[in-house]
Amino acid sequence: MTRTKKWTVHEKASTPKYFTHNGHFNTDPNKISKNGNGKFNWGRPGDEFMDEEEYTGAGRRNLNHALNELNFAEKLEDCNSKLDLA
Repeated sequence: MTRTKKWTVHEKASTPKYFTHNGHFNTDPNKISKNGNGKFNWGRPGDEFMDEEEYTGAGRRNLNHALNELNFAEKLEDCNSKLDLA
C-alpha cells in the first residue's frame, strides 16, 4: 500500500464560530430564546409563572352533568307548552 498524500494538503479555513447555528449573523445563539437558560432554552426557574394566564374558556361538555339535565328539562317543558298552545 502506498503512502497517502491526503494529509499534506492544507485544509481550507474553518467556518465562523456561529455560522452553523440559528439566529442572526455573528450573534451568540444562546441569546436567541430566553438567554439560553436551562436545557433546550426553557428559561430560568420561575419564568413560567409570568407566562401563565387565567383560562376562562368553556369547560368539558358532559352530557350527564346535573346542570345540563336541568336545562334540558326546562327546554322540554317549554317545547311541550308551545305544542299544547298550538
